[in-house]
Amino acid sequence: MPKFIQNLFSKNRLKKYMPKTNRQSLTNIIFILLLCSPLISFSYRGLTFADTLDLKQVIEGAIQTSLQLRQYNYEINAARYNKKVQLTAFYPSLQVKYDYMRRDEPTLQSLNFRENDVFENNAVTNPLDEFQFIASFSQPVFSGFELENRYQISDIKVKIAQFSDDLIRQNIILDAINGYFSLLKFGKLVRVAHDSLEQIGVQREIAFNMQQAGLISITDLLQSEAELANARQNLVTAQNNIKNAQYYLNSLLQKPLTNNIDIVDITSFSPFPLNLDDCLFSAMAERVEIKIADQDIEVAEKEYEISKKDRYPSVDLLGTYTRRGTDPMVDGGVGIGDKNVWNIHVAASWKLWDWGRTSNLMGEKDNRILQARNVKQQLVDGITLEVRELYLKVTERMSAIEAAETAIEQSRENFRIIKEKYSKQMVTMGEFLTAQTLLTQSLTSYYNALYDFKISKAALYRAMGKKDLNEYVESLR
Repeated sequence: MPKFIQNLFSKNRLKKYMPKTNRQSLTNIIFILLLCSPLISFSYRGLTFADTLDLKQVIEGAIQTSLQLRQYNYEINAARYNKKVQLTAFYPSLQVKYDYMRRDEPTLQSLNFRENDVFENNAVTNPLDEFQFIASFSQPVFSGFELENRYQISDIKVKIAQFSDDLIRQNIILDAINGYFSLLKFGKLVRVAHDSLEQIGVQREIAFNMQQAGLISITDLLQSEAELANARQNLVTAQNNIKNAQYYLNSLLQKPLTNNIDIVDITSFSPFPLNLDDCLFSAMAERVEIKIADQDIEVAEKEYEISKKDRYPSVDLLGTYTRRGTDPMVDGGVGIGDKNVWNIHVAASWKLWDWGRTSNLMGEKDNRILQARNVKQQLVDGITLEVRELYLKVTERMSAIEAAETAIEQSRENFRIIKEKYSKQMVTMGEFLTAQTLLTQSLTSYYNALYDFKISKAALYRAMGKKDLNEYVESLR
């Protein structure tokens, strides 16, 4: 029981704060909880209760808590916003402007006309204070197909972000499977190392007594002590490996690294059902990386089309409404000829000479297309090699499992025979230790082969482009 609980329910505290009858009831409750404690996993550091996790729960937990996956969700949202930005380029833009200008003096113009028998020589054409309200719009009519291509690029980048999200999800699934079965594997190896250490420790004590009695030589005792030291070191190594596997799985689940994880063991073995051609066909059809490469090629082709925009004229529809006045209300005044002015016009421009800029830009984008296609071909070659290597590794480990099962049966029988003979002094200490080591190696080889097969099987499914979580889980049961 954690120390803080012992302090909380100490005898002195209970007497001080609680009547005797209540203390007895509380004691009964605590006793019941302690009996049920094997059914629940209590973590004092995290103050959390956790059940035993199966493979699917571990994978789902890793997906839900992945910071990298969350980052790509932001990337998808950013790409969608960018697509909306590019769409607005097709619509007219509206602007309003309000300004005030004060001149050093009003502008006068000599008119020299007679009014009411008085000659007026000057009239105000630009007042001392002038206010303006201007509203304008601009509507692109034709832009050399630039706007269309930029919008299509933004749509492609949304797809790339979604494909990248799928890719990260696949990697997380594989990482969770790797951590899950690594933890199981090293747990088995710790048990094998512990059992071996106990067996060798017992035989070392027997050898010591027999050597003291003069029944065996000192070399047999030294050999047993050497094997005991090796067994201790093997146990330390196995314990460190399981700690590292625990740290790795906790990091995937975003939990404290030292948190205890209880997971369901999977010891069943089912052969890989597909042949190499099926694996390669699935990889070429479903690998997300190939789909992203195809989208990158399409982006490069659209950018090439954009680079040709200056070979076409650009046409815009423009309109302006202006209201002028000598007061903030912009309502005309002395020196304002026409307080309301508006106009609509079409503007076309065409760049006829740019010293080869457009041609060079097109050459650059054309080479970007070739580069993207080359990247895809390299990717396809790498995926083909990856699938072939993983397929061979899966078949190799299937064979290793069968060989290890046979080796375990034989080494167990061999150890049983040697143990009986050793008890009758028919074999030496060295032969006994050799039989014990052989059994330990057979068990170690079996668990390595079994769980490495499951990890390799999952890696092959990942290389084939599989995304369905249930398909992964079912294939590894």
